Amino acid sequence: MRLIDLSHPISDGMVTYPGLPAPVISDHLTRDASRERHAPGHEFQIGRIDIVVHNAGPVTFAPFGSMSYEQYRQLMTTHADGGFLICRAAWPYMERQRFGRLILISSQAALSGLPNLVHYGMAKTALTGLARALALEGATLGIRANALSVTGYTRMMEGFFHKDVPDRPAIDSIAHAERWWQRYVRPELVSAVVGYLAHECCAVNGVILDTGAGRTSLQFLSMTEGFVDLNLTPESVRDHLTEIVSASGAGRTFTDAMAFLEWQYEKVVAGGAEPMPKIVR
Repeated sequence: MRLIDLSHPISDGMVTYPGLPAPVISDHLTRDASRERHAPGHEFQIGRIDIVVHNAGPVTFAPFGSMSYEQYRQLMTTHADGGFLICRAAWPYMERQRFGRLILISSQAALSGLPNLVHYGMAKTALTGLARALALEGATLGIRANALSVTGYTRMMEGFFHKDVPDRPAIDSIAHAERWWQRYVRPELVSAVVGYLAHECCAVNGVILDTGAGRTSLQFLSMTEGFVDLNLTPESVRDHLTEIVSASGAGRTFTDAMAFLEWQYEKVVAGGAEPMPKIVR
């Protein structure tokens, strides 16, 4: 695996490196002109695209009440729109060669949340939905798509530790330990997980992994058993709220929306609904 420095001088969005079979795109794929130039069928042809790692995107801080639409769009455009566009540009190559690995970088600042980061949280959470949907479409094509939530001490993290940064989240419990972060929360440790997800032996698809400081975990959405009332009212929601939110026992996870609908159907029938009529062939 060869690491490529995209700070290399570029001309018209292209970077050519000795020993590489094709130029590297270093451009704004959120721009219409750039999107057209890098689309399949135009003059730029790179042969194969095996791996896409979408790691682009800034972070800014702003309380929601004073956040401008321009601040919101800046992050949504780069993180969410950029992820969609770069995956769409690579998809025809991967579909044709029956192989591809898509890795979309998310963050616990989105999945677990931090104040003053509504725009960042929305953008990074959108990428987990994109990975899930692409995983389902690519499953029969040899394409695997996963989201990876990462924590690493990079230049982008420096603002979290400096009190003079306007509207930064209050992380005083760790703000004194910047040197500890520099020592243990090294970005190269994230690269190991990226390397696995990009490899042909990758055995997961459509999941969210989380990694930082050498620790790696699976993060997932699950659903409680809840309760069923065929004549649901606001009062019954209030009276059964404990059942609705209780996380005791194993939560339910679903391979896709159809699996969820089948589970919901079984629950509703068990609650007294008539079964659907069987199809007569």
